[in-house]
Amino acid sequence: MAKSDLRIDVLGTSFSISADEDQTYLESLLSYYRIKIENTRKKTGLQDPLKLALVTGFLLCDEVQKGKSAEDDEAERLALDLISRIDAALPAEEADTAFSRAAGPFDAAPGGAFPGAENASPGGSTGGTGPSLPPVPCGPAPADRRRYRPFFKLENTIKHYAWGSVQRIPRLLNRANAAAEPWAELWMGVHPAGPSRVVDGAQTRPLDAVIAEAPGFYLGERVERTFGGLPFLFKLLAAERPLSIQAHPDLAAARAGFERESRAGIPLENAARNYRDRNHKPELLCAMGDFRALAGFRERNDIIHLLGLFGGEEFTSDERGVKPSPLLKAAFENIKTALLGDDGLKDMLALLLGMEKETRRDLGVYTLAQAPQLEEAWSEYREEWRAAARIAELYPEDAGILAPLYLNLIRLKSGEAIFLPPGMLHAYLEGFGVELQANSDNVLRGGLTSKHVDTEELLSILRFAPYRPAALQAAARSGADNWYFYPLSCREFSLSITQCRNASVRVPVYPAIVLVTQGEARLSVSGSTDDVVLSPGESAFVAPGEAYLSGAFTAFAAGPGEVLPFPALP
Repeated sequence: MAKSDLRIDVLGTSFSISADEDQTYLESLLSYYRIKIENTRKKTGLQDPLKLALVTGFLLCDEVQKGKSAEDDEAERLALDLISRIDAALPAEEADTAFSRAAGPFDAAPGGAFPGAENASPGGSTGGTGPSLPPVPCGPAPADRRRYRPFFKLENTIKHYAWGSVQRIPRLLNRANAAAEPWAELWMGVHPAGPSRVVDGAQTRPLDAVIAEAPGFYLGERVERTFGGLPFLFKLLAAERPLSIQAHPDLAAARAGFERESRAGIPLENAARNYRDRNHKPELLCAMGDFRALAGFRERNDIIHLLGLFGGEEFTSDERGVKPSPLLKAAFENIKTALLGDDGLKDMLALLLGMEKETRRDLGVYTLAQAPQLEEAWSEYREEWRAAARIAELYPEDAGILAPLYLNLIRLKSGEAIFLPPGMLHAYLEGFGVELQANSDNVLRGGLTSKHVDTEELLSILRFAPYRPAALQAAARSGADNWYFYPLSCREFSLSITQCRNASVRVPVYPAIVLVTQGEARLSVSGSTDDVVLSPGESAFVAPGEAYLSGAFTAFAAGPGEVLPFPALP
């Protein structure tokens, strides 16, 4: 494996390392270490960087020791070796006393046992055991707030997935794409697979490192206490071709799955890993132009009707339409029979995901031949037939060709949005928009992909009930100063939009990431001459306070949501 370089910015120290590990894995470890440091800071009140590093190292050893199996000695040895190297680098007197000076807050542990740290992860969820400690203020004192900038312009990561658009994101950013690469997503946030960097004068720094310096200041007390970090990931998403059919786990399934795969020793970067963090991943997609998606199961009778039309049962003569192969015809009959059972939707999907390769090949050939006849005969389902044919062109041996017949076809106009709670099967087909989600990378796939598909695990997390997500419209909110909010009941995130014509509006939520999509906006705070100008496609992180956007522009603001339960699926 080629060496990967990682810039480590923690506890006021900045240096680079080179390791024989995947870059994403190294970044996830660094994010995890920062979270552990903050947990130690909050529980102990320690501020000295050396003490924090040493105590956090001991807590990590404690985690390894309690969670290890007979084969885990190497991990413990490496962690202890790290601490011994730090210890050896100290003057003798400090080496003898560093831990005893730092250990005071833990003295109350029963029997002198070292208490466990919170089980934080790169996904941001917490748990764990051990005695609770008195709360410690985690933000800077009011007199120190002048040390921290209230906002930063962001440099964001571009994801070049194969399904991405060559033009949409580069055009918004007014950047050339001479290589004609697909620009699928632009990530804004602290996710270790693509963290934003803040522009601070002539230098850039990781956003998560900046937040870790003063989480109380940059996140606010409620968000810092509830989540321990920025709880959402904000994206631009530009789909030229369909994304995978997928769903995301709820919080209980994510935590259980992460622990199960970790105990099994599956590395985080392993392609066969389903759970890369302990977090769930509800998401919101807001269209910036026409957008098409598949989301939520149709009613069973509707699926049976569409399968009947698709299979040629309603054609009145042999001259019209194309007959399915015997294998394919038998598959259609089995699927319709399964739909009539008590677990009809689950049994139907299991049959589709288990379809033999020869049958899937027949399905692709049949779909491309039959689609024009279907469009002519039943034009009211024109978009369904066209979607199936488009998928057959791109994935000619994938059972996901039938997805437009069992999932709802959603058409969004510019400014409309859909909310996808955990457990909802979906696939984005085509379009440009902003996506906002909990800070997680847990995806279970069911087709239209070359990536790992775990059928059994996918079936275990899905909600098998007919459900059509509504097209959401942004609405005014009292005191929101010309911002319009999308109606959500979601703890991690909220989304609002504003359109200004030579006006000034206050940023409506904190902490926030603001994204300009049209015009030009100047971001500033009361009582300061500091400001930044945001052009289309540019974004900024804004700490709690009184920040304003002024000019002629359209902008989105992503921030934390209300601490409310998710809307229940049927």
